[in-house]
Amino acid sequence: LPRVPFWLVMSAAPSAAPLLMYHWAFPSLSAVKMQKAQEPALRAVVDDMVVTPTVGIEFIADNGREATSEFAKWLFITDARTGTILYQENQVLNVDVVGNVSGMATQGKGADLCDPEELERMSYARADIQGGNSAFADENGDFVIPNGGNSEVTVNSLVRGLRFWVDNRGGSDSVLSQNVIPPGPADFVHNEANSDAFVRAEVNGYVEANVVRDAILVANPNYPTIATQTNFRVNVNINSTCNAFYDGVSINFYRAGGGCSNTAHTTIVHHEYGHHLVARGGSGQGQYGEGMSDVLGVILTDDPILAYGWSNNCSTGLRNADNNIQYPCSGGIHNCGQLLSGCVWDTRNELVVTEPDDYLDILMDLSVNSVLQHNGSNIGPDITIVWLTLDDNDNDISNGTPHYFEIDAGFSKHNMDAPELTPVLFEYPDGRPDFVQPDSPSVFTVEIIPGVWELDESSPTQHVSIDGGPVVSTPLQPQLGGGSVFYNVVLPGAGCFSRMDWYLTAETTNNILFFDPPDAPGETYVTKVGDEPPGIIILEEDFENPVGYTVSGDASDGQWDVGVPVDCEHRGAPPSDFDGSGSCYLTDNDASNACNSDVDGGSTILTSPEFDLSGEGDPYVSYARWFSTTANQDDIFAVDISNDGGNTWVNLETIEADDPDADGGWVLATFRVADFVEPTNQVRLRWTAADLAGLSVLEAAVDALSVEMLQCDDASILLLPIDFAVIRGLLVSGVVEDLFQSDDAKVVVRPDVFLPDAEPPVQVEVYGTSPEPTPSELRFQLESSADRDMIRQRISLYNYDTQSYEELDSRIAPTSDGVVTIVVTDNPSRFIEQETGEMKALLTWKATGLSFFTGWIAEIDQAVWKYLP
Repeated sequence: LPRVPFWLVMSAAPSAAPLLMYHWAFPSLSAVKMQKAQEPALRAVVDDMVVTPTVGIEFIADNGREATSEFAKWLFITDARTGTILYQENQVLNVDVVGNVSGMATQGKGADLCDPEELERMSYARADIQGGNSAFADENGDFVIPNGGNSEVTVNSLVRGLRFWVDNRGGSDSVLSQNVIPPGPADFVHNEANSDAFVRAEVNGYVEANVVRDAILVANPNYPTIATQTNFRVNVNINSTCNAFYDGVSINFYRAGGGCSNTAHTTIVHHEYGHHLVARGGSGQGQYGEGMSDVLGVILTDDPILAYGWSNNCSTGLRNADNNIQYPCSGGIHNCGQLLSGCVWDTRNELVVTEPDDYLDILMDLSVNSVLQHNGSNIGPDITIVWLTLDDNDNDISNGTPHYFEIDAGFSKHNMDAPELTPVLFEYPDGRPDFVQPDSPSVFTVEIIPGVWELDESSPTQHVSIDGGPVVSTPLQPQLGGGSVFYNVVLPGAGCFSRMDWYLTAETTNNILFFDPPDAPGETYVTKVGDEPPGIIILEEDFENPVGYTVSGDASDGQWDVGVPVDCEHRGAPPSDFDGSGSCYLTDNDASNACNSDVDGGSTILTSPEFDLSGEGDPYVSYARWFSTTANQDDIFAVDISNDGGNTWVNLETIEADDPDADGGWVLATFRVADFVEPTNQVRLRWTAADLAGLSVLEAAVDALSVEMLQCDDASILLLPIDFAVIRGLLVSGVVEDLFQSDDAKVVVRPDVFLPDAEPPVQVEVYGTSPEPTPSELRFQLESSADRDMIRQRISLYNYDTQSYEELDSRIAPTSDGVVTIVVTDNPSRFIEQETGEMKALLTWKATGLSFFTGWIAEIDQAVWKYLP
């Protein structure tokens, strides 16, 4: 105790008043000892220090309101000399009433006739002192009622509580009362005699309603409405049979009869409150509401059968989640609801193997929270996506979720398959090159992410074909190890206007081969050899004022027309043009006659004017197309090209009725002219929309026609270096002439000694001179390699405006010759000294990871500048 008061009571005579007391306040009992003093007094000795006693006066005072709740009575001890209160104590004793509420509730998973009744806590139940206070019990049924006084009181308990109010529609609500002297206990057992079926239904309804609500809030403590709702009605013993229902504000259960048991029990209560879960979650009811309500009962009882004993047969139930109902379901809502409970039960059977301790918690969490993501009253594969999204831990379900395989296995048994995983992803941090410079290899980075499977890191391979020639397969050069693996893709050198078709492959350790693009080798990436666009633009046509286009064909209706599209989208026509200019060519464009403007009875042909593509360069044509048809076959949209003014034609592409592109929507198509015809000065295009199926609705459109001549950098001027210097490291071999061209002659440099600072241990400065200070474009091209992985290479050009090096490229160096070309079109003169034409490049290499390691070399095969006047 921090302070312990003592008093010595004394008086001058037997009848003297008031009483005199000696008072000591000791810091602690363990530090105190008493001793007799020589003089007639007592002293306290605390840690060998004598403390003088204080004389105090004791008295009791009250406020004179004995008959009211405001009555107060206190004992006081004051300092006899100063009046200071030394101690006070409340003389009015208030004794709270404590107790517990429980009930005899049906055990097991079925109706009251199927299993015995045993004692169950009645969580959050209310207890009242007659004429006094009330209190709600905790989750164990224990309560404490504040009480002013200690006289005998009457305590009452009904079958109601903080969350639920049970209303017995078969008679008066049952109530228990007992007289107790505080603090009691006042313990109540509802349905203790277990002789009245209506009372038993009250207890069952109350207990199971709290069971399902508590489970919901464990899964989502903030579930809308349910988290804070009080006094929700549970109506039992309604004067009818063989049913139960939810009406938006209550759950309702029928008495026994008509061949059915009393419906206020286990999964029936769970099911009807499940409708409340669905309603408050914002979803529709219908088959979804029935299914999700069944799901709660399935999880809470861990049994696929719902409502054992419904028809007074305790071995069967009303519905079964262990079923083979398939999506889509077209039966009644209760039958189709079993589609969802079937998915959940089959998922449960998978999880019980992989998550034997937590499978029910996982199922309840996913089920409850999935309601908040659902719309409508139907059950479909969108629910599978919702479950995977809730289960996901990295915002990407394409690479799997913690329980992807269990969910997929459960839902796929009902034709609600999870989307396929992408176990190996190919990503390009710096993009894929559309264009490369002629006659030099080009290197770029691919990151290969293994996803849910382990990658065989030796397997990634590039496959390249030049101008339709044989495919050459070469292993990719690794940059780094780890969960994601970086590789260098090295496209070979090719001549001007060449086309390189390429794709990548990678294999997992369980021998699954993956392609990028996914449909390779039928689909490839395309890289062209030549300058990046824009090259020479021959034509850019937005069809606002088209000239020289002709329309022909034998269609009886729906001929090609030009204009702003009339919004007839419900018939498959485009609601607007592609490029936003306003107009396009489209088949008919008539809003009259209910937009009946599609192509009928044959073909309509749109032919372009002639284009001169005989000049220097590699021409490409592109256009946006729209095609929609209701036919299953026969209808087509064909695009052809001619190089003799239209005398002969070669097909560019044909979209058939069963093609996905025949469902409408703008699609941008691009073709290299030389792949189909020799470019001449008489090139034409034509677009044919053909109604060959008869009674179909066919709509087509064309917009954003572009003809471009790809150029090679013939106008650029090659600038060879005039010298170089090794700033850091040791020159192993090489002279400046070895930097002039791509060959086997190289400048080789290695680290000198371990350098503890952050500076790269290999630094080479290359010098050049420009013939003019203000080119329109400046390029620096480096062909180099390192003999080990994990060597970072950086390229910087000296900025004469800032008087410092400007870093323009940083990457892991390839282990065989790779070319990096830096193209500067924005203020290239900053890299040229204006009076002398001097140019400088700083090339550095540094090992990542173990930076002190020096047993490696960097090789430079070519380091040159190019400029365009």
